[in-house]
Amino acid sequence: GGSIENLDGEPCDVMLAHVDPSTHSDKFSVLQLISVQRAFGKAYVVYTRGGSTGTVGQSTEQEFYGLEAAAACFKDEFEQKTGLEWKDRMDPMKPNKYRFVVQNFTQKQAGFSGGTWQYWVDDGIDGKSSGWYDYSDSREVERLYQEYTSNTNTHNYLCQRYISSRHFTYNVDLVQMMQTNVTHPNRTSRRIHRVDINAPVTPSHAPAPLRQSVASSRPGLNHYHGASAPPQAPVRRAASAPSNYFGASAPPQPPVQRSTPTLASRMSTAIGRTRRSPPPTSHIFKYTAPQSLSNGVPPDALFTPPASCNMKEYCVICHDHLDERPCVALNACKHVFHIDCIQLAFKSKPQCPVCRASIGKPQGHSPSGTMTVSVKPTRCAGFHVDSIFIAYNIPSGVQMNYHEHPGRRHGGKRANAYLPNNVYGKNLLKRLTYSWLQGLSFTVGTSFTTGIADQCTWASVHHKTSTHGGAQGHGYPDPDYFGNCNSELDSLGVPSAQELNDDGSAK
Repeated sequence: GGSIENLDGEPCDVMLAHVDPSTHSDKFSVLQLISVQRAFGKAYVVYTRGGSTGTVGQSTEQEFYGLEAAAACFKDEFEQKTGLEWKDRMDPMKPNKYRFVVQNFTQKQAGFSGGTWQYWVDDGIDGKSSGWYDYSDSREVERLYQEYTSNTNTHNYLCQRYISSRHFTYNVDLVQMMQTNVTHPNRTSRRIHRVDINAPVTPSHAPAPLRQSVASSRPGLNHYHGASAPPQAPVRRAASAPSNYFGASAPPQPPVQRSTPTLASRMSTAIGRTRRSPPPTSHIFKYTAPQSLSNGVPPDALFTPPASCNMKEYCVICHDHLDERPCVALNACKHVFHIDCIQLAFKSKPQCPVCRASIGKPQGHSPSGTMTVSVKPTRCAGFHVDSIFIAYNIPSGVQMNYHEHPGRRHGGKRANAYLPNNVYGKNLLKRLTYSWLQGLSFTVGTSFTTGIADQCTWASVHHKTSTHGGAQGHGYPDPDYFGNCNSELDSLGVPSAQELNDDGSAK
């Protein structure tokens, strides 16, 4: 847990939106500056999470030991997304940038539970009788509705939203109170409405008929990332069978168009076949979590500061003068700290608090498990080679003394990841294997997806969990992925691919 900081009188709990009706694109970005208590004192985390509206998105965390540096990072992230300085956040949005969204924090703290959303069925789909049906989890629509009503100066921008759900994208019109499946061939439209949970019970009634006929795609109840259904709205409803979020099933497959292959296509097929990898062979890497971790910086990572060192400077950890207590310098970067301060900081993260240079061999907090690597004939979008398939399996177990709640049980996790089977993917695989074997890929804490504590969660190394969908869908193509992931591994002190063997061990 932690506390949201304030800058210039505004909570550093920011929601940004980028809506483009021409492409049915709707993206969100969460940006937060959080103060957390560590063993050595207060630290600051800049947390980001973003992706397509309707999805959980992808998150990052950057930790700092001073508010000034954390605030600077927070403002830089804000400016990169919006094109505006933090102090100018209420200015008109810049072209092709995110818009700053004023939030209803009362509703946010209540989990956007102030209203239930329903859709109207009158065509007998799935055997349903005519009536209003609840979304299984209407919190996402309620969040968008609260954003729409809280931003009176941007009504036109926030009244039409596009929500991704599984295979489809849905246009939700908060003025006309309609939802349209914009990616289904039938473009099915249905009436929607909001029921205030504090409003008196009223009898159900049929909405006015649509001007166009309702197509026969499946309307279904909305499954939203496995969340349980909210309280039922106080109107009549009929029995129903579950289907996809925002009510549509997979579109019918188009007929296969057969034609005589051209010479180019025959050559492409032949090349693809000759380059096809041999049958996959699995390699299993087992990680056993240590019972305990070292409580201090390795002695060989420290040295006594030279006489030329200015001891009147401040220790960046405690902000006292260096000459007030015994000091040491780090071999890796020559930065100087009080010895008691750096020993405490090392327990949180084995890095220099100033430049993040690795102190000794990195060791993470992942529970025990296995990493299985194989090659599959599927391709990552944008690459014409097979895929390296990574399967992580971490059983549930008991937390160690370096976890948040020692002795308490933690949940398990299964996760998959993909890399293209080329030189870039193979080099990154070496580093990801080393990261796994040092316990850096996962940790135990509160899940950002479900909010449930004592769960095995991703740590700070991002993986591509899909072969397609782009950066927002945690998949490919993403031209920045290899650079970003290698930078994350660099910051953790993971050796370069040239320094590692294929099994992730150091040469």
